[in-house]
Amino acid sequence: CSAVQKLCTRYKSSISQSALRHALSIASRQGHANLVAVLIERGADPDAADSEGWTPLRAAAWAGHATTVRVLFERGAQVDASDTEGRTALRAAAWAGHEEVVRLLLNAGAQVDGEDKQGRTPLIAAAYMGHADIVTALLDAGARPDHVDCEGRTALSVAVLSVACRSTDDNSKKCRPVFSRRRSKQEEPIYENKQNGTLDGDDNEAVETVTILLEYGASVNHQDKEGMTPLL
Repeated sequence: CSAVQKLCTRYKSSISQSALRHALSIASRQGHANLVAVLIERGADPDAADSEGWTPLRAAAWAGHATTVRVLFERGAQVDASDTEGRTALRAAAWAGHEEVVRLLLNAGAQVDGEDKQGRTPLIAAAYMGHADIVTALLDAGARPDHVDCEGRTALSVAVLSVACRSTDDNSKKCRPVFSRRRSKQEEPIYENKQNGTLDGDDNEAVETVTILLEYGASVNHQDKEGMTPLL
């Protein structure tokens, strides 16, 4: 951090915004909170996105760096800034399973039902990954349990599919893709070829996620665009 301070001071007039943006993106993703503070103080834009549309806040949230998230908030980062697919920091933290960051973002006023270009919300992302505690936090914050994405699926729909994929005992079977967009920085893998066999700890959490959604009134009879209900 001190070396960066010296470089910024010595070469202040020749450091481009592009260089500052790149450095801030890396520092945020790696969780170097003090360095993030220095770079912003030296002129880096806290909301400047990288080539894939990731803002520093979204990068820090996805990686679970709560202290860095706080520093970015203190220096004016916009809580609901999104990438080119419409995915926000809250969506990233919910997907990755970082409960502390999710609660920080919610307390900062993040839109609990913010949709990406496929109509998917943080709740759908968390339910898909089986993050039961985050599902509860989002529902407590007012997330709609029956919000429908572009495929007509709700959080309960994808949570049930997640359990089915993990517990199938037929190695020849594959689950239909739910999040089938290309991977971006290791986020959102295609929803197939999950581990076969009996339920393990992660799979029990997936079952817990289904239970929580039912307790919060998620519709058991909702049909997606293919006519599939959670029970079916």
